[in-house]
Amino acid sequence: MRQWKKIIEREANILSKYLVIQGVAEGPLFIMPKWRGIQNHFWVWKDGFAGVHYLREDLRRFSDAVVTEALARPDFVRRYREESKTICDHVVMQMRALTGKFARSSQYPEQLSEFFGEFCRLFRTLATTIIMTLEEAQGKLTIAGVADTDLTLLTSPTDLSFQGKEELNRLLIVREMRSMGLNTVEHSLKGFPKFHQQLSEHLYQYGWLPLNFEKECWDMAFLMRLLRSMFSDEHLEQRITALKNFRTHREQERNALYSRLDTTTQTIVDLFEACTFIRLYRANTFSRCWFEALPLLEAIAKKLQVSEPQLRSFNPQEIAFALETGTIVGPRQAMDRKQRFVIRILNDQYEQFEGNAVEEVLRQELPPESCLEQTLIKGSCAYPGVVKGFVKIISHPKQIGEVEPGAVLVCKMTDPDFIVAMSKAGAIVTEEGGITCHAAIVSREMKIPCLIGTKIATKVLNDGDYVEVDAGKGVVRKLPPRW
Repeated sequence: MRQWKKIIEREANILSKYLVIQGVAEGPLFIMPKWRGIQNHFWVWKDGFAGVHYLREDLRRFSDAVVTEALARPDFVRRYREESKTICDHVVMQMRALTGKFARSSQYPEQLSEFFGEFCRLFRTLATTIIMTLEEAQGKLTIAGVADTDLTLLTSPTDLSFQGKEELNRLLIVREMRSMGLNTVEHSLKGFPKFHQQLSEHLYQYGWLPLNFEKECWDMAFLMRLLRSMFSDEHLEQRITALKNFRTHREQERNALYSRLDTTTQTIVDLFEACTFIRLYRANTFSRCWFEALPLLEAIAKKLQVSEPQLRSFNPQEIAFALETGTIVGPRQAMDRKQRFVIRILNDQYEQFEGNAVEEVLRQELPPESCLEQTLIKGSCAYPGVVKGFVKIISHPKQIGEVEPGAVLVCKMTDPDFIVAMSKAGAIVTEEGGITCHAAIVSREMKIPCLIGTKIATKVLNDGDYVEVDAGKGVVRKLPPRW
């Protein structure tokens, strides 16, 4: 049986991820021109979530190739970071220009195929910046004596993420409201048009963040809930200060550890830090590009008589064929694919499966999961600390109001919609992700103990369980109930 390794499982659409597969298969040729790409993929959509799998030998081969390049070329890490960011920024500009061109030419529906082809090319370009998981490199750091708790600080970017910038801007709006003696968000909006303007600008700047996580853009109602949740927060000023001083503090933390490392270890650490930064920057760019392209995608969906969310359940060839021939893709088929759909690519040969064929191919490729009467759960440290608290499992942003201050937030993975729940949590535990994932990056910015990649947390734990999270040691322990 082939040895697939699951990289991540999250809500994801078929259209964007098909384009990601194509980009990953090409690889970062702008810095690794001899690389021939990842040719084997296994993506499984089940019950609304997409599981991403790669062959272990492919991941090892890629990790070794990247580390070899980084150690052999002093400018490799800097170039990867700078050129990847440039590609992301350039694609956003091109996507915005494409949508503008479409808006000016919208009276010519026959051009939809041309516009859609350009959208696919741009989205695929973003994926070429992806450097896959670097497990082998992480093993080299362990051998070199770098503790997991130190690794999280060494690989955490010194630049504040989009999520951090969004939180800071939101906190500053609340502080201004409170400084005027206003005691609720609603009170602030009455008679003060400038706050309406500030909130509208905030949504334009950051409301697209959830799109890459298969969520909808934030609207005013969602933003109002975020503001209400923090209006009476007594730690508001401390949090603003921490975010403003984030870069200085992070550089001090990192430099204190970095100076003790030998040159080879420093290079690998720099590689991880660059990958961490670009991973989230690219994820946010995917969201921004989808946001910029929404008018085009909505027009295509209308022509094909499906909704824009339903359009996401078809691959680019199916959509292009439907635009060329007038063949209507089916809304029912789109709904079914979110529940059962597989893409398998072996040696660059593409296959897709749906319906009853999915279970058969899953039996061929993936062994059944085993669980789960365990009292000890293991994962990787994203931010150290020891916390005891009651478990709250959430799977949807609508549940964030159920997270009590100090709770142990447990979920498959986090995304921008979970920001408020994360900020209230005493600790965060996820099933998915590595040291470059959303939960890892945001927990470091929030300084909340976080354990990632447990694989089984939501299956073993239940709401109300009393647990101890020792993120530094990478464990969660069930404790006797506390009465």
